[in-house]
Amino acid sequence: MRSTRLLFRTGVGAAAMAALAIPTVAVAADPPIIGQQFYADSGEACPLGYTQGVLAWETLPAMPTPIPAVYVSGVVVDGNTCVNTNDPRYTVANFTAYNGKAVVDAEAQKVDNGKLQFELTLTGNSVSTVPPPPIDRVTVQVCRAPVVGDSADSFTYCGQEQTYYPNHTTENS
Repeated sequence: MRSTRLLFRTGVGAAAMAALAIPTVAVAADPPIIGQQFYADSGEACPLGYTQGVLAWETLPAMPTPIPAVYVSGVVVDGNTCVNTNDPRYTVANFTAYNGKAVVDAEAQKVDNGKLQFELTLTGNSVSTVPPPPIDRVTVQVCRAPVVGDSADSFTYCGQEQTYYPNHTTENS
């Protein structure tokens, strides 16, 4: 079931299923996947780095208990959107899943002078509790860090952390 849903999420499967005229009755048994748009940037007036995409809140079927998950699909971009420059920093997009105050999973996507398409899954399964804790929010923050070996501008800075909830509300931290 998960692989079928992943195919539809990526768009590849939707075309393949339509071409094969395979009924999608099995997919209809699960609750619909509702995507939530996200965006975060590095904080400059003209962002030097940003990420954007979609969060999809789900529960993965697993034995012995289901695993809460948030699928993240998007792009992270490094480069001045106002002026084409090559600076001595790279951009990293940080995605952190929480249950209450506890971090239950974290992933990062990094790019230097370009654009990176990505897909990742945050789960409550990284915590050693059974059943895995639900994910009650995901934060997204974009940081810019110096390229290794570059002595100029040796500090890292981050834009405002954005928080997303399964009920599709958002807040700036």
